[in-house]
Amino acid sequence: MPESRAVVLVVDDELDLCEMLALNLNNTGYRAVAATTVSEALDLLATENVAVVLADVRMPAPGGFHLLDQIKSVNVFEPAVVLISAYPELTPFEAHHAGADAVLTKPFRLARLEGILQRLLLPLRERWVQPPERHPVYELQVFAPPTQQDGEGLPVVLGRGGAFIDLSKAESSFPSSGPIPGQQLAFSLGVAGEPSINVVGSGTVRWVTTPEDGVGPTACGVEFDYLEPESLAFFLRWLDEIKPRPFIP
Repeated sequence: MPESRAVVLVVDDELDLCEMLALNLNNTGYRAVAATTVSEALDLLATENVAVVLADVRMPAPGGFHLLDQIKSVNVFEPAVVLISAYPELTPFEAHHAGADAVLTKPFRLARLEGILQRLLLPLRERWVQPPERHPVYELQVFAPPTQQDGEGLPVVLGRGGAFIDLSKAESSFPSSGPIPGQQLAFSLGVAGEPSINVVGSGTVRWVTTPEDGVGPTACGVEFDYLEPESLAFFLRWLDEIKPRPFIP
């Protein structure tokens, strides 16, 4: 249970679902406030110290993506935004790239939501300090480009909470079919720069892309769970300097 009553804003046009989720959050120790439209949500954001927004994607226009854009155009870090959808058109790739801090697919377990909230409410300096209890089965390594590069074509692109990884330029212990969402892995990611930096830690695969012919994966998005101390220090400095919108590019 949270030590203080962090404010969670629930945004869903289905009033019954909105109230039920808000009730569960209040009973868990949060202080939930609810809105059934994006306009109501923006009004509450102006008056409440909201820590996390839970927003349904498919609402009467403007929907959850519009709300996400409005929030992240002001501050990419706060409040955190969790997008919720019952429809397959919302892909984790699109949601994370647009700035969502997490994605939930209806129906979902409240324990899953609680785990996400606990993680997102941690200060950045504490979010990636706990090493995994067990070393992940899979490992992945990407070497930094020999020269500094910008833009497309980089094997690793960092976001606020993870990284895009070009699997064609990675060495891994995954089977030939590649990673699947939900798998945990240990990584060493070479990041282009002068000098180049290796970001070392462990994480969870959140999305995988495949080519049109469906033969083998081409890239994946990994959410960071743990970063080794030197990598964490670099990553926090990078976040403060760059302030990227994508959670995972």
